[in-house]
Amino acid sequence: MSKKRFMIEPYIRYANCYEDAESLLAVIDDRVKNVLAIASGGDNSLALLTISNIESLIVFDRNPAQLYLTKLKFSAFKHLSYEKVLVLLGVELGNSLAVYNELKANLDSETVKYFDERLDLIDKIKLINCGKFEYYLNKIRTKAIRFCISRKKIKQFMAIPIDKQKDYYLNKINNFRWRFITKKFFSKKVVSKLGRDKSNFKFADDDLFTKIHSRMLLCFDNVKNNENIYLQYTVYGKFIKLPFYLQKQNFERIKMNIDKTEFVLGDIKTVARLQKQFDFFNLSDIFEYMSEDETRKNEGMVFTMANEGARAVFWNMMIDRQFRSDNFEPFDEKKVQEIYQKEKAYYYQALRIYTKQ
Repeated sequence: MSKKRFMIEPYIRYANCYEDAESLLAVIDDRVKNVLAIASGGDNSLALLTISNIESLIVFDRNPAQLYLTKLKFSAFKHLSYEKVLVLLGVELGNSLAVYNELKANLDSETVKYFDERLDLIDKIKLINCGKFEYYLNKIRTKAIRFCISRKKIKQFMAIPIDKQKDYYLNKINNFRWRFITKKFFSKKVVSKLGRDKSNFKFADDDLFTKIHSRMLLCFDNVKNNENIYLQYTVYGKFIKLPFYLQKQNFERIKMNIDKTEFVLGDIKTVARLQKQFDFFNLSDIFEYMSEDETRKNEGMVFTMANEGARAVFWNMMIDRQFRSDNFEPFDEKKVQEIYQKEKAYYYQALRIYTKQ
């Protein structure tokens, strides 16, 4: 997969969402009707359409490429069968380009133009692999995992009982060669070059490896490897167990609510100008890319858009941003930790959940 496509803006940073959708859904109750969500790969926005009483969903992103990808996925859910959605995304084998051509008439002109100029993303690379972060994970798989771990060990590790996962990793995998290579791959320098933008690390320290490694160990203690979609994608380059939004039992509910969605190109300030109110906010990990002062300003804008009792959820990977004002009350810490420990994503160091006072 050539990285040249990441030199011309706009390009897709994330083909998939790497925040666990089930963590979002775990803190949503029947009062939630109006939702605001960052697009990213679109997966978690689709998952939020399974909310029982949802009336509206606004999906926003500053990167138009992420919105094009998200619109493509939403349109696929609306107009295609479940089986064709899986083929279009590259999850299942089939003629993904033919499915895209079938869907094109239902897409807006900007989305069509973007993908018509990049048909390789659909036909050869496949949509679930088309982001810069997926390119980076592919390098981990081909340059680190395959070099350091035999296929036999990988097969054993991905199938052993959960109570033996961490010990197996520490005793059978975590040798000198593995530590040496993964320290390179999980360094700020390499991640910013291959997986994320350099600007993402403006406020981060250099100890990314220790953060990710400790989070991986927590995953091995609490999540079965054969059910961890993010670990499976990293190891195999595909989803064995499907993400929440692609699980068949959720398809019809998502399809039923698909027209309740509006897309916005821009940031929180752009959304605030719409003067709409929300009961729930999925804010991904946007605050760790901001200064403390910018975070405070954005917290204030979230407050102005939040209905009473509204809940805001976000993650931190590199720097721990938090809401500081008295306008928001932190969610019960014990419950947050229970949710966090069960998360399948092995990247994030903190899960933050707040309720508007």
